[in-house]
Amino acid sequence: MLENAKATLGPALLDALRPVDLEVPVEGVRTILGIRAFGRRRRPWPEPKIDEPLPIFVMPWSGDGEDGRSGVDWSARDEPRILADRLSKEFREQSVSVHPDAGSVGLLVWPDEIEKLRTIPEVAAAELDLVRDVGLLDGALQSIGAPSMPDSLHDATGVRVAVLDGGIDGSHPNLRVTEAVSTCQTEGIDVPGTHGTHVAGCLASDHPTYRGPAPGIDLFDVKVTTAARRSNQQWFSDGIGAARAFDADILVISLGWSHLPTMTKPGMQCPVPFPDGTLAPCVICRAAESAVADGRLVVVAAGNDHERAEQLRRNGTMVDTELCCPAQATGVITVGAVDDSGAMASFSSAGPGSRVGAAVNLVAPGVDVTSTVPAEVDPGRFSSLSGTSQAAPIVAGALAILLGQQNSGDRRADRVAARDELFNHCVTSSSASGNQAGVGRLTLGTKCTR
Repeated sequence: MLENAKATLGPALLDALRPVDLEVPVEGVRTILGIRAFGRRRRPWPEPKIDEPLPIFVMPWSGDGEDGRSGVDWSARDEPRILADRLSKEFREQSVSVHPDAGSVGLLVWPDEIEKLRTIPEVAAAELDLVRDVGLLDGALQSIGAPSMPDSLHDATGVRVAVLDGGIDGSHPNLRVTEAVSTCQTEGIDVPGTHGTHVAGCLASDHPTYRGPAPGIDLFDVKVTTAARRSNQQWFSDGIGAARAFDADILVISLGWSHLPTMTKPGMQCPVPFPDGTLAPCVICRAAESAVADGRLVVVAAGNDHERAEQLRRNGTMVDTELCCPAQATGVITVGAVDDSGAMASFSSAGPGSRVGAAVNLVAPGVDVTSTVPAEVDPGRFSSLSGTSQAAPIVAGALAILLGQQNSGDRRADRVAARDELFNHCVTSSSASGNQAGVGRLTLGTKCTR
């Protein structure tokens, strides 16, 4: 850490702290999505009251004199706990919580104490962590079926897969949920999400027509957003820890924090600049990297921001990347979407990422995919969605099939072998660019059969 260096404040926190005079128009003109935005500045979330403390996520220094902030299993390190002890003694609010998988500390800080927070030597960066809408990466409902999966596919019996999403309908007749947990502080597992249920079906539905690639898995429901798609960094990070506690081999993450700005909010900042000039992954990516460092396979949807990013660029707005977080995380498998013919989906986010090495790794079907939904959404309990959200669990299902065929006796080595098999034997080249399609399109060939 640097002596006398003040911690970096994230853009959302800076926005919340900036004084707002509702009678004074914004200086200048902003053009976003072709709309000239004049007038009063608007908040991207419920505006914090000045007489209430702000929910903050704090990132500590790595503590070892090196950058070392990518691919770290933070749950095994002491810095977050040491920082939490320090913070609990320094501030009026004693609501301090450690989130080990993200290597971060959550706390409530009064606005007039932010400057004090910045001067604590152990603090490298801080950002606002209000509950907000999260990009669950689906598209419009459609009416046609998904690509069929061959009946001869290995069903991946015994492979443990966690779906981190808005909750799965455990009563659905074509899904078998092994265990469920909610890290949402406002909603339990008894409130399933349409998106989470659909993602689970893309992975593990046993319906004879709308079958997922791996119906034999042990399916774990880790609810990190509400059914209405609201979450924060704390809930997501704790969900990573819950998936690891389930000893999941594979984590499926079909949600993300967008980097694209809107008329009312800044985009996600990743990497985070530390006061010494180094760059660190954001809290969301740190949590995903902890799972990767622990030997888990983490499959992440790239995002559905390509068309909006192109519009922003045409209007002169800088876009650092189309990829969401945690698709920026080191070591994750980032998945884009194609249609049945193999053509890139118009919405599928392309690389490169804003972090070195972040990119789309491969693509899979993600247009008009029919899968499971709760009965209150459709009495037939199936519906069609489009998005990289649908492509990611299909790739995760292929990984589960490949992992189910490994038997070295070393589970961590088996996961590495399954990942190698995926890229070496289950991908065909694509006519799209590498930034769009990575190494190519998922192909369930003979390596995935019984």
